[in-house]
Order: sequence, then structure tokens, then C-alpha cells
Amino acid sequence: MNLWKKATFGVSAVAFAAVLAAGANVKSAEAAATNIAPGLISVDYANQLMKINETSGTKDTKFYVSVATVSVKKTKVEDTVNETYSVKLKAATEYDAKTAGVATIDLASYAVTKDLYLSVRGNKNENAILLKIPAAKTKIKAAVDPALCQVEIQDITIKKEPKPLTDKIEYCTSNGSWAEYTKGKTDLTSHQVLGATLRFRVKASAATVFSKTDTKLPAADGSSISFYANTGNYASNELKVKIAKTANGPKATFDYAKHTIKVANTAEYRVMANNAANLPAAYTEVPDDPNPKIKTTTLSADTIFDSVKDVDCNFDIRTAAIDKKPASKITEYNLSAIDRSLKGFVKSSSKYVAAGTGTDITKSVFGTPNATGWSNPEIGSATVSLNKKKQIVVSYTNKTDNVYEVVVSDGNAVPAHDAKITAKIAAQTTVKKTGEKVEKTTSITLKKDGQFVFMRKAANAKTGEWSTPFTLMGVVVAPAE
Repeated sequence: MNLWKKATFGVSAVAFAAVLAAGANVKSAEAAATNIAPGLISVDYANQLMKINETSGTKDTKFYVSVATVSVKKTKVEDTVNETYSVKLKAATEYDAKTAGVATIDLASYAVTKDLYLSVRGNKNENAILLKIPAAKTKIKAAVDPALCQVEIQDITIKKEPKPLTDKIEYCTSNGSWAEYTKGKTDLTSHQVLGATLRFRVKASAATVFSKTDTKLPAADGSSISFYANTGNYASNELKVKIAKTANGPKATFDYAKHTIKVANTAEYRVMANNAANLPAAYTEVPDDPNPKIKTTTLSADTIFDSVKDVDCNFDIRTAAIDKKPASKITEYNLSAIDRSLKGFVKSSSKYVAAGTGTDITKSVFGTPNATGWSNPEIGSATVSLNKKKQIVVSYTNKTDNVYEVVVSDGNAVPAHDAKITAKIAAQTTVKKTGEKVEKTTSITLKKDGQFVFMRKAANAKTGEWSTPFTLMGVVVAPAE
């Protein structure tokens, strides 16, 4: 009779050894019984296999594996709770060695939700050893940081005290393959564009051998029960994590005349020249308005273009990330550069100077500001005259398709973008039938002699053209009567 199949481990370590010896059908009672060295047995957690590889010592040709149930009994003596353990074995399963000393044991049929104890012996190394394979982690949860698009897998053995797991983590998409995940290093932001549901789990460890040192549990008779632990781990249960789809980006409002860009104060932006080789490293946060009731902020277009040295640029804007919400999608605007080169001429003493250049221009070329024929290279020509009421009238003849705006001032300070416009100089028109261009002349009546006339090319919101800065065109001197 094979007593091994019927053996039951008692509470005593001595009885434990005696039962195993009796079930082993030892050929010679005088021969010293040996056991398989636990360091020669490993667990392949990824494939749920236990591998025996007797590279030293006696090599077995058969192996016997039994599932062991380890029970604990608690007794209270006064204020102390004592624990004692006992072990019971199920019938053994025999495995033939593939080659002497080598065997593979399938663990897939065993539940991974609780610790697994196995008793293992060979037909030559007849002393059984008790092995412990740890359960897969099941008390875990995923904590998501939507703003940073990061996931942390936590141990919730104590629900009120979740702790980050130190195990290796892996993730995959619905139909993808598993890849290792490291919080703060693995980039998941690509999944935010359309949104995705990802699966996370504790990664199965590499094949791990059992400890060479046994762990002892107290038995009821005062002896101990020994087992050899394995420090590896199975893959955990899977956690589904939803990566939210990013919201649509905010909109910006452009005032091409005032050179302003109005955006929500929850936004952030970046600017790059159209020919830039790389994207900017970071976004610029939009400052809040001092008045908390105002939910928008006005940016200076001049400042924006200063940052890219007055070239066409991309203006990207998005809603900034907050604690529980990621940044929105980007709203992209292609902005044309501000033309800062309106050409006009000012009178300086007896000379004429090209505005903004300081270059003298001879009087004979451009005539006299208070006489007919005052030439302006930007729009055509201007004349200064007196009307019947003896008021000074400046008339501009526009030979372009652009609209111009004029500010007349008593001082020489350059008007701001939002200055009150004195008059608009209409663009030339086109005759539909012939296509002929017809010049438009606009007259402006001045209040007094010596006023300063500033001009700019008007903004065109339809084409995205900014107004030019105001340029001093001349100091008007009343013509002789």
C-alpha cells in the first residue's frame, strides 16, 4: 500500500517527517534520506509553471507533488493570542522526469488568489519539502492623475491607507500587448486625444527560485513546521483605467485694429514662428484679471510678435490642466506679422525726413507740405488748402486698395492703437465693367494751424491683417491766402 497517497500531516514536525518517510517506501532504513534542494526549484510566474532542475546532488527520475493545506488555530491565554499550525496533504501527483533531475509542473489549474503550499519529493530524494508560492495581488486599485495623465497602482489591503505598490506594473490597450509602465516616465498622453480604456496590472516576476532558508511555524506540540518561500509574484488581476478624451480647445478673439487678443483666463498659450524648427518647450500661462468677475484676459499682439521678431507665426491656445482635468485640445491660429513699415514724411526745419529713418530728403523732390503736390509714397498724394470758411483742409488721394486711418493731434506723441480716429481714407474703387481703378480723395478739416497728422494702414479682420502703427505724416501749416 502506498501510504504517501493517504498521508496526513499532523501538528508535529516529527510526525510530519515520519508520515513522509512511511509513504516513501524507503528501500533501506539504514540509508540517510535526502530532499531536493529548494534552490533547485523555481517558479515561472508568467507561464504558471514550476520547474525542477537538479543540477547537483542525486537526480530523481520521478517526482511527487501534493497540495498542502496549512491551517492555523488561535487560542487566547489571558491577554495573549497564540497561534499554532497544522498541515494536511492531498493525494500526490506523480510526474516523470524529462531527463534525470528535470521536470516541469503545471500550476495553471491552481487558484492564484491565495497562497499555494506544495509538498515535493523525488523517488530518490525521498524526504518531502514544503514550498510556499504567494498569491497574486488582488487588493489593488488605480489612482489616476488626469492633469498629468499618470496612473498609480496602489495596495488597498488597508482600505483607508492606500499605498503605492513598488512592484513592476504593466499596461496595454484593449487589443494591444503588455508593456511596462513607470509612473512619471511612461507617456500616456497620446491616449488623451481620442480617449481610451487601458488595462493595468502588477507584472508577473521573472522565474524565481525558492529560498534556501526555511521559515518555521509553531506546531501545537511545541515543535515547528518548516516551509521554503518564493519571493516572486503572479500577474495581478487587471484594472481598467479610463483615459478621458480631451475637451475642445478655447477660442480667441482678435482685434486687429487695437492689436489685442482676448482669451479666457483659464487658458495658456505658446507662440512659434512659422519657420521654427521645434515647438516651444512650455506654454505661457494667461494671467488672471484683477477683477475676479472678469473671466477673460487681453494679451498684446505687439508683445506676441516681439517674441518671434515680427514674422508670421502660429498662436496655439488651450485650456490649462487643473487637478482633476487634463489640458484641452489645442486651438491653432495662423497669424500674419504686423507691418510696422508705413512710409510717410515729416517736416523737420527746412528739410523733410522719412519717418522712422532720420534720413533727410531734399525739399525739391517732394514739394512743400502747405502747397499742392505733397507726395506720399504709401497712398499717393496730399494737398493742403483753405476752404471758404478759412479752415485748413488736408486732402488725401488714395491710389491703393487699402483703407487708411488718420488721427489729428495738437501734440507729437504717437497715438496708441485704440486712439480715436479722426478720419478714414477710403480705398480706390474698381469699375466692374472695365476693371478701371478709380482714385478716392478724402478731405479732412483741421481745427487750427500746426496740428500733427498721424496715419496708419487700417486693419482688415477678414484677411487677418493688423493695423500698422501710427506714423507722423506731417505738421500742417496753413497755406498763404
